[in-house]
This record gives sequence, C-alpha cells and structure tokens, in this order.
Amino acid sequence: MKKHKVMKMIKQNKLYFIRYWLAAVILFMCVNAYAQETMQFDSEAKKLEFVRQMLLKEKYLRPSKGSSEPHCELMMKDFLAGESFKAIEPDVRADSADDPHLAKWKKCEEETISPHGFHWLSDLGGPPYRYYKIELDENKENGPEDILYYNMSKDIPRSTTGYVWVDGCERKRTFAIIGALQNWSDKPNAVYLNALVYYKDQLWAMQFIDGQSLKLSRWLDNRQQGCLSFIFESEEEAKKFYKLYPAK
Repeated sequence: MKKHKVMKMIKQNKLYFIRYWLAAVILFMCVNAYAQETMQFDSEAKKLEFVRQMLLKEKYLRPSKGSSEPHCELMMKDFLAGESFKAIEPDVRADSADDPHLAKWKKCEEETISPHGFHWLSDLGGPPYRYYKIELDENKENGPEDILYYNMSKDIPRSTTGYVWVDGCERKRTFAIIGALQNWSDKPNAVYLNALVYYKDQLWAMQFIDGQSLKLSRWLDNRQQGCLSFIFESEEEAKKFYKLYPAK
C-alpha cells in the first residue's frame, strides 16, 4: 500500500514537471514571437480594458510635468473611468511579411523610393504586423488610409516598433513605441502593451509600460502631441523625481 502511494506520487510529480515544462516552452515561444508586447489578446478592446484595470490598481499615478496640455488631465480621468475611449481593431493580423493580406507592399521591392520610403516591410520592422484601414486625411472620397504596426526584432538591424501611416511605399507619419526589448521598466516581468484608440473620435496611440508610465500620442497640425503619466511606488518617490526633473 505504501509502495503504491509512493509510485503514485512519483507519477504525479512527473506529470507536474511535464506540464510545467510545456507551459515554460509555450511562454518562451510567445515572448520571443511577440517580444515587444509581453501579452497577447484576441481583441484590442480587451487589451485596452486590461491596461485600464492595471492603472486603477496604481496608487501613485501622476501626470508628467511636461504634459501641461489642458486636455491631458481630463483624458486620464476618462481613461480610468472607461469613458470616451474606443480601441481600434486591426483589419489584418499577420505573423509574416509574406502574408497574402500584406501583398500590396510587394511592389515596393521594385519601386524607386524617396528617403521616407521603404522597399520591404522589414525596413520598418519585424512581425507580428497589424494592418489598419483608418480615415486620416479627411477625404472620404479616396477611402480610408493604411496604417501598419511593426515590431523591433533582434534579427533586423536598426529595426524599431511603431505605427506608421503609409501611402503606397512612402511613410507619412509615425508613432514610435517602446517595448519589452528596450527594457525601460525596473519592475520584474513588466507588462508592455500598445494600441491605437479613438478618444472622442480622434486617433491616438497608447503605450503602456508596467511600473513606469502610460503615454497617449496624436498628430495635430503636423506636430506630435502627447499626454504622459508616470507610475511611482510612493509619494516620496514622485516628489524626488519631480525635484530632479522639474517642469520646463
């Protein structure tokens, strides 16, 4: 009887080890495949709500002294309240530049381009890619414009992460995004997420760095405008930070 119990325990431990090993392998694969975003969601709306819930738990979320635009404070209040924000879902999610849904940019390989142009999607960054069709130029007659999301990759030199409005093979406007590979957060196993959102029907890019900050950016009159809030561990830490980096 005792021997039977011991054998049963050994078998259970083996099963636990196998399950743990498989979970670790799957996690490793996910983190490497999606290095800049550390979590994956089946919708951007769920991602946005996850970030909101994360921020609601933070006791010391403080606006950057540089985010002095009058709308920034109201914007953060609306974000935390889940009001006036809507996540934008991509038309296409692709794990490779060879995805048929991204075939329209194959022609760029043969075209003569300007300094702002690109021949390959890898000139922007690596996968996973997200492709959005969004009205940007206030001309509905020519249809929605194209926005591509791309990732920094260890395999692609000088690659970055961001969202870019592309017109054919030309870059028009870009939102640069910080991700896990840059390692900006001091928090162990920090969560890095980003998304495109509408706030009161205007397009913004959201960047969340767990334990560090939330940044919302938009293009307005050919300049990029941002609202930044920092995450602190204590009020004392916040005071020290703002003493070192006072508003300009």
